[in-house]
Order: sequence, then structure tokens, then C-alpha cells
Amino acid sequence: MDSNLIELGYVSGAFGIKGMVKLKVYCHPQDSILFSQKECYLSLLNQRNSETKKLTIQQIKLHGDEIICQFEGINDRDAAQALRGYTVQVARDDFPETDDETFYWVDLIGCDVFYANEEQDERLFAGPESQEFEEIDPIAEALTYMGKVRTVSENGVHAILHVCPEVELADGQKDFKRTPKGQYVDQLIPFVRQRVPYVDLQTAVIITDIPPEN
Repeated sequence: MDSNLIELGYVSGAFGIKGMVKLKVYCHPQDSILFSQKECYLSLLNQRNSETKKLTIQQIKLHGDEIICQFEGINDRDAAQALRGYTVQVARDDFPETDDETFYWVDLIGCDVFYANEEQDERLFAGPESQEFEEIDPIAEALTYMGKVRTVSENGVHAILHVCPEVELADGQKDFKRTPKGQYVDQLIPFVRQRVPYVDLQTAVIITDIPPEN
């Protein structure tokens, strides 16, 4: 699959008899960027090497906690049901632009997270919340490295960063640290301006005032 394609959800089944499908998305349905798109891409779930379908969106609307969509060329229930299990992707380049205070989760994943202690936090971020900060070098500022953003979730109020340290494997590759039972060693950071005052996607650096747990 093209690395520029971002998975937003999957086809959960057919809807009605005229070829519409139900889409289950990984965010609040009303917030899905699918509503701003004219086309999207489908591929078989867990088959990343399969051929990707590019489909035109003819109609799209909310239906409870799912989205109902009509694709061009999908005209009956059998054709719609045949798409069940396909993942839905959109090109990252086609995402709507956001303001400086809004971030897509996919852009936060993989960022390096650093902790600024009270003295560092006051020195770097003293001033009004609307202040624009210059680029910060976390190494030069001697900030504490916490790990990378492994994934992002939400609690109904705000997003939560799952920050996890990496370890080097026997083959030299890196992976996120796990417990002996295989669970990720995540520290959860609320993604709110008061606790995460600095995000620089150009350098993939995030700074928080929440100290490391370990």
C-alpha cells in the first residue's frame, strides 16, 4: 500500500439494496475527513500487498455511529457486501489544512517526546498561550527523553498520547518496549496545551511538563 495513504476505517457491510455500504471509522463519525473527500481507496484488511481500489464517492452521510456511503460503480447489495472487510484510506496530501493548534493524530505518531522540568518549562514557555515559540533543540536544552508517540487515543474530552521508549532487538532493529507479558510500556500524556506546550512536526519533537514515570 502507498505509504501516503492513511487508513481511516473499514467497510462493515452493505446498507440497503442499492449498493450503499456502512463505514466504521476510527474517530467520531461526524469528524471524519471522508466528508471532505471526492474519492478514497480500499484494500483488503490485513493484505497490504493487495491491489488498492480507487473509488469515487457519490454520496456520504451519517447513520448512527457509522457512515453510509455510495461509491460509483457499486450499484447493488451483492457488490456492496463484497467490499465488507476492506479498509478505507485517503491520501495524506488530500487532508484538509488545519490551524496551528490542530493536529492530525497520524502526524503525531512517531514524534520524539521530551520532558521539560519546572525550571526548563518556565524558561522556555513563560508568556501568553498565544505566544509563538522558536524552534527548540531538546538536546541542547538538556531535556529528558521519554520515548516516541506509539499511538494516540481519546477519552471523550481530549486526545491522549501513548509515549513508549524503544529498545534495540537482537537483530539490531528497534521496537517499542514491552512487559514480560507483551504489553507496551506506555505512559499516557493528555494532549492539551497546558501539559504539552510545544509540538514541532517539522522536527518531530513534542515537549511536555509531565515527568517520566520510570
